[in-house]
Amino acid sequence: MISLRNDKFLEDLTDKEKKWFARAIIAMVCSDKNVDEEELQFIEMAFDLCQTEEELDFLSEFVLDLKSPPMQSFQPTNKLTGYFMLEVLASISLIDGSISPSEIKLITRVAQLLGFEEKFATEVANLTLEKLKILQKDSELRKKADRVL
Repeated sequence: MISLRNDKFLEDLTDKEKKWFARAIIAMVCSDKNVDEEELQFIEMAFDLCQTEEELDFLSEFVLDLKSPPMQSFQPTNKLTGYFMLEVLASISLIDGSISPSEIKLITRVAQLLGFEEKFATEVANLTLEKLKILQKDSELRKKADRVL
């Protein structure tokens, strides 16, 4: 999994990729209609990607209303960039230790908007669910270790 604040990845995005990715981040943060404290860093990341005050104001309205901004199909510079975007979005969905059906649906939708086939989009969603199970098991083991020691 890539760093959630991978500055090199973010710097290398084109202006169009930054704009599209900022919208995708806001869509993911707002997809479950609840913004947890842990998710605030991603709102900040999205706002940092904005190139204009108009885009920042536009996205701010969606955050305040807890709604997803409109998103359209988008072809990133390369498929790996698109996959990195999906990894970040999946990480956002996992940050609160659970994943809602709306978050899984959005991961699948975003993968398709990025030009990935439906089968691949489903694989990404399934991988995200598997990561959640691993994170939950890790949390259980940490609690168990804390009680033992």
